[in-house]
Amino acid sequence: MDKKLNKLIKFIERAKGLELREKIKLILFLDGVKPNAEVILKIDPKNLGDKFELEKLLKDKGVIFLVSRARSYEEIKKIKGNKVIWEIAGTYYIYDLFKGKKEKERFKKYLELLKKGKRAEGNRIVGEQYGYPRCCVSQFVKEMKTDFLKKTYSYWTYYKKQQDLDRKFPFIFHRACKVDCEKSEELNKKYEEVLKKRSKKIWKEYKGKNKFKGELIVGEISDVEISGKSIWLGKEGYEYELIFRKPLRRHYYLVSWLSQQKYKKGQVLKGIVELQYDYAKVKMLKEKKKIISGLIHERKLPLLGEVEIK
Repeated sequence: MDKKLNKLIKFIERAKGLELREKIKLILFLDGVKPNAEVILKIDPKNLGDKFELEKLLKDKGVIFLVSRARSYEEIKKIKGNKVIWEIAGTYYIYDLFKGKKEKERFKKYLELLKKGKRAEGNRIVGEQYGYPRCCVSQFVKEMKTDFLKKTYSYWTYYKKQQDLDRKFPFIFHRACKVDCEKSEELNKKYEEVLKKRSKKIWKEYKGKNKFKGELIVGEISDVEISGKSIWLGKEGYEYELIFRKPLRRHYYLVSWLSQQKYKKGQVLKGIVELQYDYAKVKMLKEKKKIISGLIHERKLPLLGEVEIK
């Protein structure tokens, strides 16, 4: 490994502003197995120097990149009564990294297509840019259309597929077209091998498990809607947002949980959540009678027109 790359890897391993998935994308890009990448860097009062150091190291390595303007992000700070209270925690920057000047210019074309509302054409370009399998890009473009989703899936099969894919391919960064996609299987294996070779520290951390045992609050239900109405008339189950009532490692988590049982918003459940890779496994232990009525998320960023980073 050359010295400049080694410095970058060491920075990535210790950088507080890079979440695990962002660290992995950056390492795969630097290795060359991922041709281009989008990486998010979060800055708060504890890591003010990360932006300067990252950009210096990228320039020293000769990496071509674009960086967005600063945007704010929120985190849940406390849960009080029926309010899930969010506060602005810092700012974040989006880095688009390219293996060459041609790729940078092609990315600009993708942005132009998005501005014109040509999402399908743009997504085909960006899928190629990021090295995604063609079969997966084609399926993704099809699934952008609600008519296709309604004809192809039921509510349950659609959300079950998403969760099955997360568990089958934890190291890839695209939505695989199907659970037995051979191209995605190859990439998943290759990415894990490269990560393990380049940074065993991050590989071990990503594979590590964390458990939360305690109360979970039922939040919103995932759905695909047109004019506020679900595209599926009947539901065989529900994908819930579960909110940790107490923090784990100083953070309140929101996790997805697919269940065939109907729960009310604000209902308090007790369970065990196992966090590994980029998903959660949920096992319910006890259903409580308590319901937090009128549960709301009290946030600031929607008022500022910003976006949320979880």
